[in-house]
Order: sequence, then structure tokens, then C-alpha cells
Amino acid sequence: MVIKTFVMTTPDTASRLGRFVGTELFGSGGLGIKAMDNRHVSTLVLVVLAGLLALTDSWTIMWPVFGAANQLIAALALFVVTIWLVGLKKPSRYTIYPAIFMLMTTIAALVTLALNLIPAGNYLLGGTVIVLLVLSLLVVVETISSWKKIKASI
Repeated sequence: MVIKTFVMTTPDTASRLGRFVGTELFGSGGLGIKAMDNRHVSTLVLVVLAGLLALTDSWTIMWPVFGAANQLIAALALFVVTIWLVGLKKPSRYTIYPAIFMLMTTIAALVTLALNLIPAGNYLLGGTVIVLLVLSLLVVVETISSWKKIKASI
């Protein structure tokens, strides 16, 4: 029963979220394609694009970039908890060291991906990797800034 429920709800949730994002980006609130405001059309477009992605094995190229983005979110979450603990005057070594490790690993992975994708001519994913690298540097800058503000107020 658990497997059946998982198999039924995962594609449903993914298609609903994809339809929502597609409607916001391409519908009348975004690029102005009115057909994308129709839930049936936007779902069909999403499912066809996902099917093409799966059938052409293009997902194997995109998956490492997706993983790096998730790791960046994990590092950000750990840094947020670290700053919160510092503000509470609690020990933060349990979160700061994993956060630093996660961020360093993610940056190394992103640099490797950029060095592989851009020379291969995959500029869209290479550009996405560059954006993620910039975001990871912003995470560092924001964490250091927040740390200094909290330490100054204590």
C-alpha cells in the first residue's frame, strides 16, 4: 500500500507543481501565452517535456546540476541554523562544520561541472552552474555578515 501511494502521489505532486510554475512563467502573468493558463494545456506541455527529457537521456546531464543545487540549499539551511544558534549563545560547532564541508563540496562540484559543461558547448547548464556558484558565494558573504552582526550585538 505504501508503494502504491508513493507511486500515485509523487507524479501527481510533481505535475501540479510543474503546472503551477509553468503557468506563472508562461501564462498571462508571465510571458503572456494565454493557452498556458488552461490547466489541461499546461499539464500536457509539462508531461510531454518531461517525457522527452526521460526518453532522450538528457536528464543524466542535468542531474548533477540539480544535485548541486540541492546541496547548496542544504548548506544554506545549516548556515541559517548556525547563525540562529550563535544568536541564542548555544554551541554552533555541530552545524558550522557540516555547513562549511557541504558548501566546499558543492563549490568543488560546481567548478568541476562548469569546467566540463562550458567547453562541451552546453551553455545553458554551464550558465546555470555559474549562477549557482555566484549564489554560493552570496551564501558565504551573507553568513559572515550575519555572524558579525550577531557577535557585535552580544
